Amino acid sequence: MFRNKTEAILAHEAVHVKNRDVLLQQLARLVFIGLVGGLVFLFYDELKWLAQNHVFVTFVLVYTLMFLYPNYLSFFTQWMEVRADHLGASLLSGGHRQMAGGLTDLARAQEHDLEKSMEYSLPNKRSILRSSSILEQVAWFWRFLEFQFQYHPPMYWRIQSLLQCVTWREARKHWMIDRFKESCPDVVWKK
Repeated sequence: MFRNKTEAILAHEAVHVKNRDVLLQQLARLVFIGLVGGLVFLFYDELKWLAQNHVFVTFVLVYTLMFLYPNYLSFFTQWMEVRADHLGASLLSGGHRQMAGGLTDLARAQEHDLEKSMEYSLPNKRSILRSSSILEQVAWFWRFLEFQFQYHPPMYWRIQSLLQCVTWREARKHWMIDRFKESCPDVVWKK
């Protein structure tokens, strides 16, 4: 059983290595920074005038870039994670179920570590994390943060995707829809 979990993690990481995902992440960063640098170079005089005469607009522009950068990186890295989950599952004898089981065990171990950490830092608050689980869907605002700014999609979504989507193409389509849908308030989709 431990062997199956280890195989799932190694298959996932093997896909990252095969596809050179670390290099692609660095190139995505370089493209964004290059675009921003190029725009600053092209519009230097306009930006200088804007900074001198309209401080608030400059402030909004800078904070917009600070908002867009992690969102941009999140898109690429989540794409790579979903791809590694599904293509890695094709390398396993247990397929998608084995990969989903490996991720479930990983999430439970992470949750256990968080509980232990909370016990050490807050000895009187032992059950503080038991009400929420990494494997469960959380409130829409937290899903929005996870889908739009984190490098990995939420664990509950990754496991569900492995169990529902048979191919990488199907999972990719499902991820692109859910990246938007799961980021919206629940009342939007429950009408």
